[in-house]
Amino acid sequence: MVDLGMGTVLERSTQGDIDYVEANFREGERLEHGVFGGRRTMLSDFEECWTVRHGGEVIGYFGVAVPLEATVFHSGRWLCYMSCTNADRHRFMYVKQSRAVLRAVVAALPEHIREFRSMPAERYQKSIRWHERVLKMHRLGTVEYGGERFAVFGITRKEVME
Repeated sequence: MVDLGMGTVLERSTQGDIDYVEANFREGERLEHGVFGGRRTMLSDFEECWTVRHGGEVIGYFGVAVPLEATVFHSGRWLCYMSCTNADRHRFMYVKQSRAVLRAVVAALPEHIREFRSMPAERYQKSIRWHERVLKMHRLGTVEYGGERFAVFGITRKEVME
C-alpha cells in the first residue's frame, strides 16, 4: 500500500476492485469503455494495476499497459485511469490527489519507461480538462475508433516527477 496522505491510498488491484469500478462507472467512463466493446476488463490486461481509495472507498483503478506490438522493454506505456461514482462524492480530493496518484504509479515503474500516453473520448470534456489542467499532459493528436473521436495525450517521466 502507498499512503498519499489526506485519506488517499493506492493498493495493488484485485479483479474485484476492477469489477466494482466497472459496475459503478461514471457516464464518461461508461462511454469510453463501451466504444472498446464494453467487455469485462481483466486484471491480466495490465502490466500493473493500482486501486485508488479515498476514505476507504474505491475511487477508481489505474492500469498500466504495454503498447500493442511492443514488449516490456519498450520505453512507453498506456495509462488507463478509470473512476466510478464514488469519485463524485470526493470530487475535491479526487482532483487534488490525481497528480500524486500519477506520480506514485510512475515512480513504481522501471526507470526505462520514460513516456506515457492516455486516450480520453473527446465528448468526455471533464476528462479532457482533467488531463490538461490536473495531470498536465500534452495533447498529441486525435484518433477515431468505433465512431468516437479520442484525444491522445502524452507526458514524460521527467515531467511527472518534477
